[in-house]
Amino acid sequence: MSLEATEALKVQITQLVEDLYYPSESDEKIDFFEIPHPPETDDALVVLRSFLSDDEGIIEEMAVEKFFEPLLETEDWFEEQELKWVEAAQALKEALVGYLLHIKVLRVGAVEIDTYLLGKTPDGQWLGIKTMLVET
Repeated sequence: MSLEATEALKVQITQLVEDLYYPSESDEKIDFFEIPHPPETDDALVVLRSFLSDDEGIIEEMAVEKFFEPLLETEDWFEEQELKWVEAAQALKEALVGYLLHIKVLRVGAVEIDTYLLGKTPDGQWLGIKTMLVET
């Protein structure tokens, strides 16, 4: 992937998450993010730790499929707007899983859990999405 392709991916992700919220006890916004000046590694956990402050707490891994389950679920009562959210979530998953290497979902904290889906582009940039899950 060239630098131009990575920039196009960033724009695509930003557009897909524009109106996307992660369903949990508190529906939270999903945002694009990237890690400036990551360490030279293929380990997403090492990269995330370099980005976070030391007092962020325990980091747990979550399966990518499990992360997307609530975003891709449809209900009988869904109207056009909800179906558009599911469509955007599916396109987001395809873009992230299709282009990023060494992809991981990492959860930081308890109750209000900062959650990062992070991967490396072929040209060496680390980027992904972040949100908060509320679990009481």
